[in-house]
Amino acid sequence: MPEDIPSPLCRAVDLLQAVFYAWREARLHWKLHDYKADGDKLRVYVSYLSTGTLDGIRGVFDTFPELNRHSPEGRAILAFCGCDDPMSYLSNICRKVFDTIDMTVEEIAAEMLASLKYVVEHNVDKGGSEDQTSYEHSFYRVLTASGQRFAIDLSCAQYGIQQPVMVWHEYMDKFVEDVKEVNGFGSYEEGTSNSARWLRTMADDMDGAVDAWEMQHLSLADLLQLEEPEYQKLKESLADEIKCAVKAGLRNRYRRWNLPKDTSRLTLSERTTSSTI
Repeated sequence: MPEDIPSPLCRAVDLLQAVFYAWREARLHWKLHDYKADGDKLRVYVSYLSTGTLDGIRGVFDTFPELNRHSPEGRAILAFCGCDDPMSYLSNICRKVFDTIDMTVEEIAAEMLASLKYVVEHNVDKGGSEDQTSYEHSFYRVLTASGQRFAIDLSCAQYGIQQPVMVWHEYMDKFVEDVKEVNGFGSYEEGTSNSARWLRTMADDMDGAVDAWEMQHLSLADLLQLEEPEYQKLKESLADEIKCAVKAGLRNRYRRWNLPKDTSRLTLSERTTSSTI
């Protein structure tokens, strides 16, 4: 645990990090064909999935059993292209956890230092050429009641950053080229609430799984107060519940929409909708 980070904040971010990786493992919208370390870069060879297939059910750790989900490479692959997910799809869970600490939370959009690029994408659908795009990154800034500022970056592993919470000025000095936007908590979710309907439905499955887990075990607020061994055990239980629920929801919707049906009685809109999840 970093000495300059308050213990409650470290524990809160640790829990959110576990939720983030569980969500990413269950909802990846791209298929990993191969990966390889290349000096200080990790090259990933991917193709992007249709929302009407079950390819995403078979996760990267099933396809590549030698890849450790807790290793820097495993975490980087899960975090790749996932910087918007905490604000877009994990906001209900983040709110529950953030509310346990007296602090103000803001959503930051920034351009990261070009030298930080760790995961390099090769899209096999485009011949495997290297993607040269420099993406904006998103993360949280929090201001505690004592006046301290911290950066919380749940998808930081894609940049080779292994510490998801850092003192704000240290994070800025080491990793950020320029801050593009500063918004209040929940702003990003409001802007994306009507997009990616299938992802929003998967996020609802995750929220439902967390609510059910809390009813069966204890609230997230109480989970954060447990002694370390019991906390770790229940944290893994929560992560497993999320993965199972999101994958089960995807599988059930796929089966429902792909059942043989008499489309002659459907409207044009219904026929179009029935062809996707």
